[in-house]
Amino acid sequence: MKLYLSILLLLFFNLSFACSCIPNPIMEKALDETNVVLTGKVLSKESFTKKEGRLSNYFARNVKYKIEVTKIHKGKIKKRIITIVTGPAMGGDCGFFFQIGKTYTIYANYILINVSGKEVAFLETNICSRTATFNKAESDKIEKYSKSKGYS
Repeated sequence: MKLYLSILLLLFFNLSFACSCIPNPIMEKALDETNVVLTGKVLSKESFTKKEGRLSNYFARNVKYKIEVTKIHKGKIKKRIITIVTGPAMGGDCGFFFQIGKTYTIYANYILINVSGKEVAFLETNICSRTATFNKAESDKIEKYSKSKGYS
């Protein structure tokens, strides 16, 4: 009986914190609802601790990727090398897995994260956004729509 109860509790716990998102929004909607859309090459990856909320001890790991920006489609970015934050992409956390050396179109929003007791602004993305490996045809559509809306 204890075994069945333990299994049920584990299933409930995993299901209650699983990532759930609707299919990626259409490009126009995603551009309208996202703070920053850019194309960039992934340079490096670093795990860090996030301390916020009542579950901070359980969900403490996140990943920072250094991105070399090659094109800004929407938003203001002053640096050529930026940091994008996401979950560790270990299933259930919505984190996006970037491969170092590859180029991506990234849809990101600004968030505040407490790092070592200090609130720091980061750009965050996840698998529920339209972030994906760079595709020239998609990039051309983004550029055309961004110009029509005055984003770029």
